[in-house]
Amino acid sequence: MSRFASLAALALAIGIVTSAFAPPRTLAAPAADPLRNGCLECHAGIEDIHPGHKLSCVECHGGDAEATTQERAHVRPAAGLPGDERVLDADFDLAWQRFRNPGNLRVAQQVCGDCHGEVVDHVMKSLHATTTGHLGDGFYEHGLVETRRPRYAVFPARDEDGEVPQKALRAVEQVPPPKKLGRKDAIETHYADLPRKACMQCHLWSAGRAVRGRLGMDGDYRGEGCAACHVPYAEDGRSRSRDATIKKDEPGHPREHRFTSRITTDTCASCHYGDASIGLTFRGMAQLVPGMPAGPDVPGTTSRLLNGVFYIKDEETTPPDVHHQAGMHCIDCHTAADVMGDGNLWPQMDHAVEIECTSCHGTFEDPSELTTSRGRRVTNLVREGDTFWLTSKVTGKRHRVKQACEVIDAQHGDFDPQAQAAMTAAHAKLECYACHGAWSVNFFGFHFDRNEQFTQLDLISGERTPGRVTTQEKVFASFNQLLLGMNHEAAIAPYLVGFSTIGSARAGDGDVFLRQGAPVTKAGLSGVTLVPHQTHAVRKEVRTCVECHRAPSTWGLGSPNFRLTREVGYAITELAFATIAVDGRNPSRTQPIASLTLRSDARALALRMDEVRGRATHAYVASADGSLSVIDVGSPAAPKLHKEFALDLVDPRAMLSRGDWLFVADGVGGVLCVDVEKPEQPRVRAALPTREASGLDLAWPWLAVADGAGGLTIVDVADPSKPRALGTADLNGGSSEPNEARDVALFFQYSRLRKAGDALARTPARLLAYVACGLDGVRVVDLTEPERPIVLHGTGARRAFTFGRGDVKGVAVNTVFDLGTEGGGAKSGEHDHLYVFVETGNDDNRQQSVRVFDVRDPLQPRAVRENSVRVYGGSGRLRTFRAYNEPFLQHFVVAAGAGGLGTLVETGRAASTGPRIAATWDDLGSVRDLQFEELAFDRLVDERGRWIKDISHEDCRYLTPGEILRVLRAKVPGYAYRLDPYGTATDLIESGRMPR
Repeated sequence: MSRFASLAALALAIGIVTSAFAPPRTLAAPAADPLRNGCLECHAGIEDIHPGHKLSCVECHGGDAEATTQERAHVRPAAGLPGDERVLDADFDLAWQRFRNPGNLRVAQQVCGDCHGEVVDHVMKSLHATTTGHLGDGFYEHGLVETRRPRYAVFPARDEDGEVPQKALRAVEQVPPPKKLGRKDAIETHYADLPRKACMQCHLWSAGRAVRGRLGMDGDYRGEGCAACHVPYAEDGRSRSRDATIKKDEPGHPREHRFTSRITTDTCASCHYGDASIGLTFRGMAQLVPGMPAGPDVPGTTSRLLNGVFYIKDEETTPPDVHHQAGMHCIDCHTAADVMGDGNLWPQMDHAVEIECTSCHGTFEDPSELTTSRGRRVTNLVREGDTFWLTSKVTGKRHRVKQACEVIDAQHGDFDPQAQAAMTAAHAKLECYACHGAWSVNFFGFHFDRNEQFTQLDLISGERTPGRVTTQEKVFASFNQLLLGMNHEAAIAPYLVGFSTIGSARAGDGDVFLRQGAPVTKAGLSGVTLVPHQTHAVRKEVRTCVECHRAPSTWGLGSPNFRLTREVGYAITELAFATIAVDGRNPSRTQPIASLTLRSDARALALRMDEVRGRATHAYVASADGSLSVIDVGSPAAPKLHKEFALDLVDPRAMLSRGDWLFVADGVGGVLCVDVEKPEQPRVRAALPTREASGLDLAWPWLAVADGAGGLTIVDVADPSKPRALGTADLNGGSSEPNEARDVALFFQYSRLRKAGDALARTPARLLAYVACGLDGVRVVDLTEPERPIVLHGTGARRAFTFGRGDVKGVAVNTVFDLGTEGGGAKSGEHDHLYVFVETGNDDNRQQSVRVFDVRDPLQPRAVRENSVRVYGGSGRLRTFRAYNEPFLQHFVVAAGAGGLGTLVETGRAASTGPRIAATWDDLGSVRDLQFEELAFDRLVDERGRWIKDISHEDCRYLTPGEILRVLRAKVPGYAYRLDPYGTATDLIESGRMPR
């Protein structure tokens, strides 16, 4: 009879094979029925792997069913086994491999292919087998290959059926070993050693890291090849089979000797649980932030270990996808072609997945056509009259499927007016999950470490070579940040951190080769990339309109957050410019290493950055004599004064450098827009008159100016050569006292999910300005509609931001993932921190302090525990400082000039411990301004549309400046505030829903 070698038969290997080196056992003579063969004399009670098609053991496993000893019945290895976890060669001892697991891809075509030849052929070319997409990303991002088209796989593969669709690959080759002569101070040299050591077990050619007998890997146990999906494993990896020969206390065995096509989400998640993994997100979980307390006594985390770790599991931070909540499983949406391939070598998941939201839910205009994007029938979806039903392939449960066109039809029972307002032709080119993706995981600055003090197994060659690599380190963590761009279908989609890395490396003697190096692609762009993702966090609590339409950071223009401080800073004193060597590991060792004498009284400092590498190329110093000094800092230890330009500055108080533009707050001279496209030839292109420009910040195209007595002025600088004042905010309400706006920090606050009774709701999303107002304290201004700024100053703000007539000179803002306490008393989470520099006391007893506030609700700001830290001699300027000391990120704020050079205040655990002084730098006296080199992870493009970060996927792109402006200037609903008679908001009335 013909052998049945379905994917299910693969499980036989794992279920019935005892140790290959067990003592010989004498068997009874085999039964006459070949299906009741001699194997069952020992393996009595073993489950029938596929009752619908009878198979003998040897038809799948090989071996000798008529042998009377185990030694003869079992297939023995032809040669010694490696004894390690390498990925065995594709032709390694195939008879033994078949005996162990007939579904092993090395033998699947010979065993399973009799009946399922086409399926096996497809699987061999699927991404689950090749892992081509992930490998391609890393090699491109590190400049090791020229093009975005992936070329590497675990084993070579070719598409030889003659049909290679557009964007598919003809062939892939095996991932190569690293070259031996690379530069040791180059990140690409060290990255090249990573894939073969750390990326070769997450695919079908391996059973993963939870090898048989290894304890503590609950959730990881699985088979390899076809058995990885079609043979279920218990979470603890222990067998429940009736086969008495299976060791029931040894993990690494299938649950039973059974095949299934009803593949559960838990099976998929035994592999899909990485950093931004959909297997976690779909189920409402996420990886922990380094240092985050977790465990059974910590709210918002899992109560037991899974995959060897605890996870975040918090209804407000990581709620599950609605499809998971409804009891659906991955395969209820994903087709066989999605998972097992369709016979083509696709470069990435973007191309390989054929299912779309519209396959089931239809479009804004039409109901579902019951087909995938490739025209294949969605087999478990039916239409009965006007109702669509999806039947779960796992549970058999029927789920009614709402149609998008009916949700926006006022005559239909599913009508939702909010959906009707949003689901318009203008949004037809958005992926559904651009709005419905309720949250997403972004571990900005994914970090790998390579240490040549140790060796590690090359999983392909089987050799131990110098360099142990680790890949689970993360720098910044966010669950709220939204980033969008165009995917390969020219649709707007979320962009998430993929495999983009920074890296560190040590020599065999412990010396540092490289610390936090950033990759550069062959295109000369940053390899710290993001790529389009389907977040698998679909919920009805959609993103608010302003998170796209008033958030420049959503489109890759950067935010105050996610900026890693590099090892170099720069400072100005009255008559000097200095280079500062920053020691993030031991902040007290930070010190000046070079200086230049300046001719005139220095007032303000700004840096021109090489944003690809996070290094400064030039420094600009504005002086009291009206000049602008241009300093070449390409070699930080030897800065060179290029030239002093007479710009006729009147009273320079602050400067901001962004892309090709330098903005100068020039006191009564207003705001100057200086073109520095040619960094050593600054040219004033425009001057905007204001009352008393003292501080400024930019969320392009909006420049906020702290305008002294003029309050807060908002300027449109979409074209900085033609600045245009949009609006002003009187920061004193009904008071007759003049305004005293000195400094300003802009911050787009993304919405957060919060419990609202038994449901979830979203907090407001807003573009906010925090203004230092001298003796009037701090004011918060909602700039979501820049032409109509609203001062937010209710009872809570009055209470928090009144400092006993203290003089507020500076502000800074930063989002911190605040680590909670072990007992769960203080919960971990993303907190928006406002830092305030205050002077109090009379002239004979002036006291300075840095204070920290939690401003998640800007109408109800809250001082963090012990929020005041005393400093001495500060200029009033505050600079954020973020040091990554593997594996932990530390957040600081620096009070420039305090104690001499500056005082470093640690703020990263402010919610649980309060701020504290980490170091006082006293090697330089009377510093007036201070700036640090930074690598901004969420800044993808500049204001002229030039890419900073590359994209490793073909046909994907960021929006152009013109497209971004159209989005940001669109009319959208805002928030209704309760206003006092002077137009100051005291409370929020409604959270900006779509107009009905």
